[in-house]
Amino acid sequence: MCGSKRVWVSELIFILLVVKGWWSEGCLEQERSALLQLKRFFNGDLRLQNWVDDEYYLDCCLWEGVECNNTTGRVIKLDLAQTRNWESEEWYMNASLFTPFQQLESLDLIENNIAGCVENEGLEKLSRLNNLKFLHLDYNSFNNSIFSSLGGGLSSLKRLSLAGNELNGSIDIEGLESLSNLEELDMSDNAIDNLVVPKGLERLSRLNNLKFLYLDDNYFNNSTFSSLGGLDSLSNLEELNMRANAIDNLVVPKDFRGLRKLNILYLGGRENAMIDGRQVLQSIGSLPSLKTLFLWYTNFMGTVVNQELHNFTNLEGLILYKSDLHVSQLLPSIASFTSLKYLSMLDSVLKGALHGQDFRKFKNLEHLDMGWVQVNVNTSFFQIVGKSMSSLKFLSLTSSSLNKNAILDQGLCQLVHLQELYIGRNDLRGSLPWCLANMTSLQVLDASSNQLTGNISPGLCELVLLRELYIDYNDLRGSLPWCLANMTSLQVLNASYNQLTGNISPGLCELVLLRELYIDYNDFGGSLRWCLANTTSLQVLDASCNQLIGNISPSLCELVLLRELYIDNNDLRGSLPLCLANLTSLRVLDVSYNQLSENISSSLMHLMLMLKSARPWTDQILSPTFMLSTVCSNH
Repeated sequence: MCGSKRVWVSELIFILLVVKGWWSEGCLEQERSALLQLKRFFNGDLRLQNWVDDEYYLDCCLWEGVECNNTTGRVIKLDLAQTRNWESEEWYMNASLFTPFQQLESLDLIENNIAGCVENEGLEKLSRLNNLKFLHLDYNSFNNSIFSSLGGGLSSLKRLSLAGNELNGSIDIEGLESLSNLEELDMSDNAIDNLVVPKGLERLSRLNNLKFLYLDDNYFNNSTFSSLGGLDSLSNLEELNMRANAIDNLVVPKDFRGLRKLNILYLGGRENAMIDGRQVLQSIGSLPSLKTLFLWYTNFMGTVVNQELHNFTNLEGLILYKSDLHVSQLLPSIASFTSLKYLSMLDSVLKGALHGQDFRKFKNLEHLDMGWVQVNVNTSFFQIVGKSMSSLKFLSLTSSSLNKNAILDQGLCQLVHLQELYIGRNDLRGSLPWCLANMTSLQVLDASSNQLTGNISPGLCELVLLRELYIDYNDLRGSLPWCLANMTSLQVLNASYNQLTGNISPGLCELVLLRELYIDYNDFGGSLRWCLANTTSLQVLDASCNQLIGNISPSLCELVLLRELYIDNNDLRGSLPLCLANLTSLRVLDVSYNQLSENISSSLMHLMLMLKSARPWTDQILSPTFMLSTVCSNH
């Protein structure tokens, strides 16, 4: 009896859902018709190919760029980014075309060459969409007049993006004050030099929900914070990006008490107009919640005194990109940032010698990026860093003028918590030390483009968490060790451009997660191992420019995810397995300069036809490429 009652209740609920319209069997007809009308204005993208009035595509919820509510079937998201031919002339949009989508939450119109809206059909029409939260209009040709149309009651908006348009000069942003729920505003990559609200910047206090404001790549000048004095009314702002503006000497009013919740700040000048680092620190020292500071094109060549640093006790991240730094003066000063976990001096000019003792106080540092800097490294650097910075998880010294005097096994191997190590593009000599086996947390190791010699250390095989290994462009010799099979997490292995010999290691066949394997420009012999079929995740295999012999194994056809296969410039014989046509992901195949049978040209043509027939939907750009490479040069 109870069971029958439950069935009856379930049937009743189902009937109610259908009657109430809460059960969806596809999109609504009026919204489907509205989408077909929209398509006429977006003429340059294959993504809208399935937007057709056809019985096979009745459900517009399955159309590209369309997302519907699973219950009601109403359209809630439209992604029309880059769907108009950019070579077409600028055009004016009729915003009323979007009003049929009453439940729309997100509208993306990025890069469609829109110059504005048809008269009386502007963005204010979107105010009828009470659920619209995200509006992306980036990289079109909207001008300053867009702000007047935004004042039409789009109070539901949470994110508005106008990056890369034709906003310029002094901007009247009075229309924004009606966006009371706005949390994110992006006006980056324009030509704005001032923001103006005719009735006073204090009216911006109506944007009290704003958390993220992006004004980078504009023309704000030295009086930025004076001209943006109203920012102190943005009481909940957490992230502000002002980098790449016409600022070379930041000025903040002494009575500025705004941005009390600001966590992340981006500042900086341009390549030919650096910002004064000392002035920056003095100006922003009153921001009590600041945790991450990004500084582009900043000059820190003067002495930084404690008076400029004492307010940064909460700072966790400091990024000094393309800046001029005097390390012997700056680093001891930064050491007073006791909460610092992330320090980057990427692509900066470092004056003076870098001594390991400069890092003794950075005991909490987890991320240190000194890539692409030109600096003299003291030989004690690794030794002191290894002892003093045991919490380090990321270390990059890529292209940092390390040389043979930087002895890797002195201290480096003590960084047992290190997860990523980048020491490529230097002049390191000798061999990779055995003690790397101690770095059991390592997930990425890049030692490429050095002068490393000797055999590949079996100590590497102890790094069972390693996901990516780059040892290419060195002078390593010997064979790939069989113990590579222990590196079960490995996804990328690049050992190209060395002097490696012997057969391809059977240990590679155990790496079931391997996605990319580069062993080109070596002296490997033997055959392509049939067991490589076990590496079912493989997408790129480059074994070109070796001494491989034998036939091309049909087992390669089991690599169903393979996108690129390079086995040119070897001594392979026989014919090309036509089962390669089953590899529907294959885009590039290079088998040139081998000893394959005389009918190789017809085999290639037949294979190409088979591949194309298996994928008739691909356009010419995505068609398989059969390369004819040049003869390998000497190492």
